[in-house]
Amino acid sequence: MATFILEIENYYAALSRDAATSGKWSFRLVLSYGFGAQGTLLLQRDFCGALTRRRYNKIMRAMLQNVPILAGLDEAALTMLWERAVESKTPAGGVIVREGETGNRFFLVAEGTVRVCRGFGQPDEVELARLGARDFFGEMCILETLPRAATVQAVDDTKLYSLTAMTFYHLYQAMPAQHSILLLNIARDLSRRLRHLDEVFAARH
Repeated sequence: MATFILEIENYYAALSRDAATSGKWSFRLVLSYGFGAQGTLLLQRDFCGALTRRRYNKIMRAMLQNVPILAGLDEAALTMLWERAVESKTPAGGVIVREGETGNRFFLVAEGTVRVCRGFGQPDEVELARLGARDFFGEMCILETLPRAATVQAVDDTKLYSLTAMTFYHLYQAMPAQHSILLLNIARDLSRRLRHLDEVFAARH
C-alpha cells in the first residue's frame, strides 16, 4: 500500500492506494482541529497516521494564536510557551483554583466550561462569569503574584493548559519585544472587561 500524508489548511489526511482494491485511492482523515458550534476545541488523531512532533506543535501554536492576550506573538514566542505548557483535566464539579490561595499559573480552557465565582460555597456566593474553549483565567500572575481573587470550578469535564509565571519571565528575558506585546494585550483585555462592567452597572442603575 502506498500512503501519503497531505496537509490541507488545518487538516491532515492520509491518501492511500492499495493493490488489493484494484489500485483505488482512499482518503482518510488523520488529524483535524477547529472549534465546534459551542466553541469546543476539536482535536482528533488517527494513530495509524504518521505525524511528526513538529507538525503537532504547529497545530498547537495555531490554537494559542486564537487566545486574545497571545495575539500577535511570533512563532518563536508561541513555540516557547507551548513547549512549557502543562495539560490537566478536571472533572465536572472539581475546583481548579480557590479564592485566596497564591496563584502563579495562567490557565487556558481547551475543552469544557468553567465558572468563576466569589464567596464559593457561601450563602452570598456570586458567579462572575462562565468561560469556555479559548477563554483564559489567572493572567494577572504574569504581572504579579497575589492571592486568587476568585474560585474557578469546572461546570463539566474540562481540559486545561497552564503556564507558570516563571515561563512568562523567561519570555521577557529571551524575547523582551514579544513580552511587550503580551503586556499590551493584557492591558487591552482589562480595558475590555472594565467597559463590560461599566455597561452592566449602568444597566442596573
